[in-house]
Amino acid sequence: MVIPLLGRLPELRVKKMAQSVRILAADLTVARLLDLPVGAPVGEVRRVITDRDGRILYLGTGQYRGDLVVFNTTLEVPPD
Repeated sequence: MVIPLLGRLPELRVKKMAQSVRILAADLTVARLLDLPVGAPVGEVRRVITDRDGRILYLGTGQYRGDLVVFNTTLEVPPD
């Protein structure tokens, strides 16, 4: 939700967003918060948005139930 907001702020010059996704086992705290059994799979997403000078504008981490995590990948082959 923060990404569109950052893009609308003229004083910020967003250059790059990096995102990593890991699949982990829910510990006791995460299991309780997400209403899962301990050890159930959860997806952890980490996002970092930087400006043109390499300064971090946003850093966020979220955890999602494993049954809600979906990976979609599209690769295009350039023409010969």
